[in-house]
Amino acid sequence: KRREKKSGKYHRADFKDWILSAEPQKELVIIEKEIWNQVQYQRQQRNCKYHGKAGEDSEIKKKNRKKLPLLDILYCEYCGGKMINGSKYNYWTIKETGERKKSKTLIYRCGNEKQGINHNIKSQYKAEQIESIVFKALAEYIESMFGIDDILENVLQWKNSEIRLKERILRAEEQKLDEIHKDIKILEDHLPKAMTDQYPISVEKLVQLIEQKGKMEEKQQELIMQQEAELYSKRHENGQKHNDFNWEEVILNADIVSKRILADRLIEYVGVKMDEIRIRFKKNILKNKN
Repeated sequence: KRREKKSGKYHRADFKDWILSAEPQKELVIIEKEIWNQVQYQRQQRNCKYHGKAGEDSEIKKKNRKKLPLLDILYCEYCGGKMINGSKYNYWTIKETGERKKSKTLIYRCGNEKQGINHNIKSQYKAEQIESIVFKALAEYIESMFGIDDILENVLQWKNSEIRLKERILRAEEQKLDEIHKDIKILEDHLPKAMTDQYPISVEKLVQLIEQKGKMEEKQQELIMQQEAELYSKRHENGQKHNDFNWEEVILNADIVSKRILADRLIEYVGVKMDEIRIRFKKNILKNKN
């Protein structure tokens, strides 16, 4: 029951006051329960996709699904309108097989044009052209704020912490291997007693246990060899010079979410027109200069 009568008139009852029937009334059912549950599940999945799960940071929404990391900060320099997603799909059919194909062109488009404001020059731009320029400038800005020496120092510190973690993991696995060796030694020492029926476990059972421990030993040795190889690789990589570190390459190869967060945090405004892009960075975000 979702309606109630008050003062001679019916009103919609608040959700918490609804009276739910224990059994469905067939004459009132318009959707099968199975279909209803499927729809509710799909709605829940879509809600999580757009708004994130409970407890997640929702400051940067999952509108990154649009694949356009500059949506929040990109504006049209001709009219001042905010750029929106104007991406387009192209469809074609392969004649030989009849297979339908499609491709997507990522485009930033002025929102004012969509509302009817005329642009005599240009109102939309391919994302790859805009983003390559903006993120190159962003890389240069980060390097100027940090300094390349500070960047390399931070990279090395992170790699050293990663190496220390791998060293701790390796030591723990080596301790496990030592315990297995001790167990095998104890079982083998009791074999003579088992052969003369002076031990509570039979020879056959004791041999079986030794074989099981032997297999565990082999697996543990393989795991340690793998971790030693990874540790050697990390140490070798960390010992090399990092003069080839390139912020532009790092940013351009980052995922969409990382690009969007980085741009939102460091860039205040990007204005675009046919032959010019203006970028205004936020002040004193990365490091306070002495």
